[in-house]
Amino acid sequence: MQLACLDESENKTHFTLSAIVLTGAGAKQLGEDLDALIDRLNACGLPGDAELHGHELFHGKGLWHCVPLRLRVNTYAAATEAIERAGAKLFLRCIDKAGQAARYTTPYPAHETALQYLLEDLNDYARSYGEQVLVLADEVHAESRHRTNFRCFKAQGTPGYRSSKLDAILDTLYFGPSDHSRLLQAADLATFMYLRRKTVTETDPRATRANESIWAPLGRITVKDLTSFGPRVV
Repeated sequence: MQLACLDESENKTHFTLSAIVLTGAGAKQLGEDLDALIDRLNACGLPGDAELHGHELFHGKGLWHCVPLRLRVNTYAAATEAIERAGAKLFLRCIDKAGQAARYTTPYPAHETALQYLLEDLNDYARSYGEQVLVLADEVHAESRHRTNFRCFKAQGTPGYRSSKLDAILDTLYFGPSDHSRLLQAADLATFMYLRRKTVTETDPRATRANESIWAPLGRITVKDLTSFGPRVV
């Protein structure tokens, strides 16, 4: 069985949902490696249960305000290397919200669109290996609606030309707090850096080089990366 850990990142023009897929052994290794990474920063005043949150780590916000810039960059890079080392696979679905608004009067909600597409991708991936996958996502306000949609997909198939009953995805969609899950934090790190590189032009070339260094391990494990407008509401 595989475990898919989902997290989202959004700005004014784009919404991105990512999934980091791991075996049980890989999930255990990644959790331990990220815990050890945080423990090495105790001398900076960072508590052992500090969350690896992409936005806060990148900008030095929250608990990360006490950690110097160079050390934060190195920590981010070490975390993405740990994700690769754990044998993870990365799936990315991005919705161009600006393009949606220009194209459709009533676009379908970006989160629901990205989640459907990502579940179809995960189902196809698991089936290609004769596997089953369990989905764990970061907590969101619309958890009940997403579970209801998933149940409908299981019964009737997903809408669109790729219609699927998601038979390789187990049970239901599970949601948990990212501040208590290193695996969800890993997905957050991937999603934040993906969207940062996609939509922001850095003014300092050193920042560009740092971002590329952080992203390199994630680029090597990316299985699918697609941007679309999604459907319109009919």
